[in-house]
Amino acid sequence: MLAFNKADLLDAAARDGTTPAPAIAGRVFVSALTGYGMETLRAEIAALLASMWVDVDVCLPYAAGELLARVRERGTIELEYGEREVRVVGRVSPPLAGELEAVAARWAAAVLEEIEAAPSSSAAGR
Repeated sequence: MLAFNKADLLDAAARDGTTPAPAIAGRVFVSALTGYGMETLRAEIAALLASMWVDVDVCLPYAAGELLARVRERGTIELEYGEREVRVVGRVSPPLAGELEAVAARWAAAVLEEIEAAPSSSAAGR
């Protein structure tokens, strides 16, 4: 994305600052003086950032409270609270998605290890 300032020097519509500026192929003309194009620039930046987010669907332990707090603040997510874990479904930035997936993988491995270490019901009855 490119933003070109000083549009008020080139375009009469930019001088009053009330005409919406078009975004053309990742380029936005703006005027810091009149405000021309600033809303378009904000919308384009928001769309660009949103397109970079990734979908997540992971389960985390309650002990990951700090990470869960950051996800609530910085992501567009829904939380489902279970008996031992919190399911996080939604969209987050790629770095946050990486953190979530790493914690979820460690949690899943710990749960699997716990299940494998538990005595089976048939062995307990002997």
